[in-house]
Amino acid sequence: MKIEKKQIVKGSDVLYMFFSIALLFTFMASAVSDTFNSNQVDQARIDVENLVLQIQSSGLKKFLPNKTSDRSLASVSEKTKIEYSSKIGDEGQLGKDPWGQPYFYKLVKDDSGHVSKLLVISSGPDLKLSTSIDFRDIQKAAEMRFIGDDIGKLHSLNQ
Repeated sequence: MKIEKKQIVKGSDVLYMFFSIALLFTFMASAVSDTFNSNQVDQARIDVENLVLQIQSSGLKKFLPNKTSDRSLASVSEKTKIEYSSKIGDEGQLGKDPWGQPYFYKLVKDDSGHVSKLLVISSGPDLKLSTSIDFRDIQKAAEMRFIGDDIGKLHSLNQ
């Protein structure tokens, strides 16, 4: 003969089970959120690189020597100037980052007035631009350190 025990569910057991499930969902949501945010940051970095290339290719034109020659473009001398013909303006906004905010760009000119650098930046996940942008400093800088979660690129144009 079996002795059957009555199983009683106590309120504290239900509370522990509910707490355990809530904790599990919190960890899962955190992992999914981190992965999603990481994907957005990666996408923003790719977008910044693409915008630099697009702005550079749409605005930079090589002015070849006026005389005709048999030389192909690959053999153009190093004295050929690269000049910028702005089709989009010297600064502004282009597209939207993964957080719905615009990417900002700025063409930085050297002391002689020629475009020497191109800056493209996103404010990042916190939607606030934390990087201080002083164009006199950028004009002289070889590279730029972006603060907080800002994502950007300072690209030097060879002239």
